[in-house]
Amino acid sequence: MHRFLIDCLVMAVALTMIFSCAEYAGNEKDPECYTLADCNPGKDCGKMIKCIDGQCDSAQTETLPCQQACASDSDCILADKGCCCGFEPEDYVAIHEDMLSEWLGREACRDVNCPAIACLVPDSIEAVCENDECVVGTKNNDWYACEEDSDCVKVAANCCGCQHAGGEKAINQNFADAYLSELNELCAMVDIACESYDTCTSWDAVCHQGLCSTLREKCDCGTVWDPVCGSTGGMMYTFGSECEADCVDMPWSYHGRCDCMVDCYMGMPVCADNGQTYWCDDWEAWCNGQTVHYPGECREACETCDLLGRPFLPVCGEDFRNYPDMCYAECQDLEWRHDGDCLPGEGMWCGGIQGQACESEDLFCLVPHGCMDCTGECIMLGSCMEPEDCIGQPLSVDDCDGHWTCADHACAWICN
Repeated sequence: MHRFLIDCLVMAVALTMIFSCAEYAGNEKDPECYTLADCNPGKDCGKMIKCIDGQCDSAQTETLPCQQACASDSDCILADKGCCCGFEPEDYVAIHEDMLSEWLGREACRDVNCPAIACLVPDSIEAVCENDECVVGTKNNDWYACEEDSDCVKVAANCCGCQHAGGEKAINQNFADAYLSELNELCAMVDIACESYDTCTSWDAVCHQGLCSTLREKCDCGTVWDPVCGSTGGMMYTFGSECEADCVDMPWSYHGRCDCMVDCYMGMPVCADNGQTYWCDDWEAWCNGQTVHYPGECREACETCDLLGRPFLPVCGEDFRNYPDMCYAECQDLEWRHDGDCLPGEGMWCGGIQGQACESEDLFCLVPHGCMDCTGECIMLGSCMEPEDCIGQPLSVDDCDGHWTCADHACAWICN
């Protein structure tokens, strides 16, 4: 069997050599190509030099369609680089207009649900054809032209505006009314779903390289919203990121919007998805446009909880906060009280001289042992941190002499 395969391989190689010699018989030059790829390294579409009789012939080309191929500016159109609407110049790509439907329906975007926000293409860019390829070009637009910072003013970047997480942009102040008028007309025709947090910054618009820009654009700070609060001379400034504050040498002391700190009320700390601890509970994280990752301070030990490889099992923590898993309580150096979320009213004070009762029959008023008139706290009936917590709870027991134990934070009667 092996001998047969070897004979076939030898015969295939011999036939290949015979056909190659026949193809290039009479050609004085050694063959330098066999396919289009040999003559067009790194290209797979657009105008490509043909391979004729083993030689790359620049006089003969073949056009293979591709998304960026073009012959003139009229062939090109702007499209969102991502699957959903973009608002900044870097969010857009230029493609051949005939490929738009294919681009919008590409596999990577088929299952993406985009928010119902109007797409607003920046007026400063356009699709142009350069070297037979569609690219994003910059317009010479008077709306953005400037000579000094005082020529510029900040406006809403889209229908939501920065007060509703829509962002801001800078234009020449002489065109602000016309811009806002067009924006309002556009927004009146669409059903807008905006976020509720604030992404407005405090630094004025600037004139950068002849164009009105926000500080984020001038400093090339990207699009991530992770605000910080800086201050100088008694003035407080909200920046969209550390990058923006560093760009103008502004010292910052608070990781978040200035007004989120000013309006902060006492709460419990939470760790947000940006890796920052916010000390005024979920409200402060929300105020800064962040999602809570887990309750408590951001700790390195808690990052391993995402890597457990098992489904999260929610628990009621020692501090009567809901944790997505016991791991998130333990990494905060806390015990947990029972499986599942805390019950309504659990953790509230009870007992005392007035004998304050818990809100429901599912709760038990746990008071310090041996102190009947002391103030206690409501816990889930049948739960415990130690065996003594089970004493006095109205729980059924086996018909035997025994004692209470606390196993997996649940009361259990053990016969002697």
